[in-house]
Amino acid sequence: PVVGRVFPDTLTGRPERWVQSTKIPLQDDAGNSVGLVGITRDVTDLVDAQEGLRALNAELEQRAELRAAELRQEADDHAATRESLERVVQTARCLLWEATVEEAADGLVWHFEQLNSEAVQRLMPLQPKAGETVEQAMFRSRLREDATRMAERAEQALRSGEEEYSQDCRAIDAHGSLRWLREDVYVISGEA
Repeated sequence: PVVGRVFPDTLTGRPERWVQSTKIPLQDDAGNSVGLVGITRDVTDLVDAQEGLRALNAELEQRAELRAAELRQEADDHAATRESLERVVQTARCLLWEATVEEAADGLVWHFEQLNSEAVQRLMPLQPKAGETVEQAMFRSRLREDATRMAERAEQALRSGEEEYSQDCRAIDAHGSLRWLREDVYVISGEA
């Protein structure tokens, strides 16, 4: 017996057509083969659809591989950029910081990201008190009148929608030396 065999229709001379055939022997009561019973049907549309599906799958796999390669390259580029930026920050006499600012009943509340302690110590040696963060020590090192003026300037810049502002301050380092610091701030609004 032949059950469900699919092959090109060469009998009619049309190889672009596909047929599915099932053939079983016809037997008499004694079990002797006396003929053949078969059914053949045109399955060209099914074969074409399957081939189209295979082609689409192959294209999708190729696109997925290409996109994966692009993402790997982007990740490598991002890592290289980050490493370059870290080298610049380590060698430059500057300190990068980031903060989110929220409105509170008594004014603005600043939430600073963790500062790089090594970069802070290179820029301005500090001695944080027990339980004090580097950020707290940095703010404590500013002269009181400068800290007040800086807070007022920052609030005024944020409330007026300025995209950037700069200000100077004086601070006392861990050795008791007066240091001048310049702060350049770039505001990124979280509002849509």
